[in-house]
Amino acid sequence: MSEPILNCENLRKVFSENGTDVEAVAPINLCTEPGEFVSLFGPSGCGKSTLLLVAGGLLAPTSGNLLVCGHDPYALSASDRSAFRARHIGFLFQQFHLVPYLGVLDNVLAPTLAGSFPDAEQRARELLEQFQLSHRLTHVPSKLSTGEQQRVALVRAILRKPRILFADEPTGNLDKENSTLVLDYLNDFANDGGTVLMATHDPVALERSTRTVELGKG
Repeated sequence: MSEPILNCENLRKVFSENGTDVEAVAPINLCTEPGEFVSLFGPSGCGKSTLLLVAGGLLAPTSGNLLVCGHDPYALSASDRSAFRARHIGFLFQQFHLVPYLGVLDNVLAPTLAGSFPDAEQRARELLEQFQLSHRLTHVPSKLSTGEQQRVALVRAILRKPRILFADEPTGNLDKENSTLVLDYLNDFANDGGTVLMATHDPVALERSTRTVELGKG
């Protein structure tokens, strides 16, 4: 059996506000293998997005154990954790988080600032051509359609060939055609040995998953 890409053991996140603790993620055990396309679903506020941030090394858990590609990202210094994310993890968010004053190519290349990546620009151009964006290289996000912005965000997420993709409602703002394109790629990514962990309300996206995990409140 191959080593899990993601292993969460009793992972829990609590936020404290005005002296009151709010459990955003109740203790959860979740293990994902290479080649899996796993979807998280449940009501709004059940902790799907928070779990992605914690598992992706962006938000420290309150308790529990986490291994990503065999390593605990929170045992690393902030700079080493950033470099670790750049090597192993890709993020795809519903709100895209593109830099508004950078063109498409520069937005895609932004993750290389965390560490060098051989032939980054060549790979970026090839991916942008694959996603039908080669004619948009210098266009800033405001000049792109919603579907084009999401495709740019997807190319940015996969530029460095991550081992796991965290996707938060990646089809939430997209029409059917662009949703299909994004889901097709996520499926291909998993089929090629990567792991996808996606939070979604989209029943079509859930059907494309190899496994679904339902979260309750918290």
